[in-house]
Amino acid sequence: MGGATWTSGIGSGTPFFAGTYDGGAFTISGLTITESSTDNLGLFGTVTSAGSIRNLGFFASVSGNSTVGGLVGANEGLVENSFVAGSGLVSSSSIYAGGLVG
Repeated sequence: MGGATWTSGIGSGTPFFAGTYDGGAFTISGLTITESSTDNLGLFGTVTSAGSIRNLGFFASVSGNSTVGGLVGANEGLVENSFVAGSGLVSSSSIYAGGLVG
């Protein structure tokens, strides 16, 4: 099964993600997010203090410039009961990379 490639995540740039996302214990798989010049990169690029992500699994590969995370690039909100897994998972060409949150 083939995957999809994105060049930015949800809430990358403005407006940032300030909502609530409940994944319902489902997973997303086969997705690659890559943009060598982008900061705050992940499935959700930037989550504000008003944002929350819950109950989501993510099997993917994410690479960007700085503040790169599998699920969330830059986070001020809530991430709970979620995970990221895969090989070649998260990479940053600059600084700040994390498996779940950059």
